[in-house]
Amino acid sequence: MASRDHPLDVSDGDYATPVPGSMNVECGTPLTRLTNDPDLLKARIEEITTFGNTYIPAGLLWGWATLSAGEPFSEGVAYGTKVNGIPVKKAIVLMTDGANTRSANYATARHNLHDITQANERTSQLCANIKEKDIKIYTVAFDVSDTSIKDLMRDCASSTADFFDAENNDELQTAFENIGATLSPIRIAR
Repeated sequence: MASRDHPLDVSDGDYATPVPGSMNVECGTPLTRLTNDPDLLKARIEEITTFGNTYIPAGLLWGWATLSAGEPFSEGVAYGTKVNGIPVKKAIVLMTDGANTRSANYATARHNLHDITQANERTSQLCANIKEKDIKIYTVAFDVSDTSIKDLMRDCASSTADFFDAENNDELQTAFENIGATLSPIRIAR
């Protein structure tokens, strides 16, 4: 998928303007909609493949879209929903293994430009917009040496305690265990 024109590329809404598709572009592992099926989730995690370059905003926007109650997905509950009198909490875990190396090319509906400043600005805008919706963001920088992307990820997290700098597989496992421990009281409401 490509990105909608700015500012739609940093907002979850107005899907009457659809996200454009890109022809002849290799796609990664398909997105998994919200589910409470742990076996499906574990299987999908095992299927994840990565390749090529990085454009963090695209993945982050799709993560946000899965949490909302509106199209293009409808499994999420509306903002402000309460279950048994308790407000529903929403959370995103954003992990990267590198810096933004691509940026949006709105004219061709692809992520084939290299305006890293733009890509980092879009990432920051998305993080701010998501946090405005009271969605908690955990970020993980895995095997990242670039201090500017670590700073970007730290700033994106809901707090400095929600940022994890994992330099190896053991630290990555620990980061996800810590995130899981804070999320364990959270249940999927739908």
